[in-house]
Amino acid sequence: MGIMDIVEVVLKRLPIIALILYTLLKWRYVLLTVLVCMGVYLILKNILHYLLSKSSLNLSCVPVLVLLDALNSMRIFADFFCVDIRYIRMVFNLIGYRKICPKTDVRVEKLANDVELYVHTPSTVKSRNCLVYIHGGEWCFFSAFAYNPTISWMAHYLQMTVCSVEYKLAPEHTFPEPLLDCYNALQWIYDNAQDLGVDEDKVFVAGDSAGGNLSAGLCLLHSDRKGAPLGDSEKCHKPIKGQVLIYPTLQGFYSEDPNNHVLHSFSQYALGDDKLGKMFRRQKDFDEVPKFWGVVNNIIVDKELVSYRSLEKEKGEKAIRNGYIFPLHDSNLVGTPTSLTLTATDDAQKHDGLFFHEYLKSFKVPSTLEEVKSVHGFMLCNSSDTKEAVLKIKQWIDEFQ
Repeated sequence: MGIMDIVEVVLKRLPIIALILYTLLKWRYVLLTVLVCMGVYLILKNILHYLLSKSSLNLSCVPVLVLLDALNSMRIFADFFCVDIRYIRMVFNLIGYRKICPKTDVRVEKLANDVELYVHTPSTVKSRNCLVYIHGGEWCFFSAFAYNPTISWMAHYLQMTVCSVEYKLAPEHTFPEPLLDCYNALQWIYDNAQDLGVDEDKVFVAGDSAGGNLSAGLCLLHSDRKGAPLGDSEKCHKPIKGQVLIYPTLQGFYSEDPNNHVLHSFSQYALGDDKLGKMFRRQKDFDEVPKFWGVVNNIIVDKELVSYRSLEKEKGEKAIRNGYIFPLHDSNLVGTPTSLTLTATDDAQKHDGLFFHEYLKSFKVPSTLEEVKSVHGFMLCNSSDTKEAVLKIKQWIDEFQ
């Protein structure tokens, strides 16, 4: 371990060191000083990351990297000191107070089961399309409110109504509750299409990261139920026109992130705890994990290898086998709507989008793949990368129709 590695390890643990000092010595300004140092460290670290990757990244990536690094640091900090996850959400939801597009009207619809729907309508709507947007955040963080600034500009650039779903978050609300919140919101949009000024046969679904996962699961569920609302199998709505998956997280067993944080998040969503994450952290040889993504036309998951390490075998198996949780595990994507997948050049989960694109094509589902020179999470900061992605979506929708 070199001197820079030692410095980085110390810097990453500054919040914990500061809290201990503050508790023991009651030095009021120690915590503030060290947290400021931590912030400066994150900024400088990610500026360096940008400079080293300048050929492929945009300077607007730096705020995204800092935000996601801060989220990860606060999550580790909260886990260590048993801090309620709701406090972390409150901090990061403050980004929802950024300026929204002045040319877009935003209203909130209260749906059943305490679900809210943010309806963004451009002042000059040129189409009767509707985009249902599902926000990212590892199923545990952020909110439709936090995404309001981004979604308001998206509605303006797309010139269509965009409805953003405030689904319930894990680990308090595990699968299938978040997915069903999104499904019920979709049904509400179909039922109220006339009041929204949209056509039932022009409804698209989109989401980023964990929201991309929920979007893919939502399309599968809508297809399987033939558009029927929950509890009413006779009433059928029109098929979803198309789906847009933005750096989606579709499986948790392969990641270029050495700590594989995504599996921890999947476990929180699927099981309400970190059983799946602990299961693979105990495994010394990660090459033993089934590399099902390598064979597009015959995706196989060795369920026994995956499940026997779980503390609750039956519950673990149920989570592993469910295509609504892991869309890349689903054995039949026939009926899935036409798809646009947007990946980021610098993303540990980039493979998910690439292989889902190929997997869709193996079922003769029309699929388009585009890349944005940015990092995972660029939809959060409403940057030039966000605008580039939105314009790619607009071009796809215009050509698709």
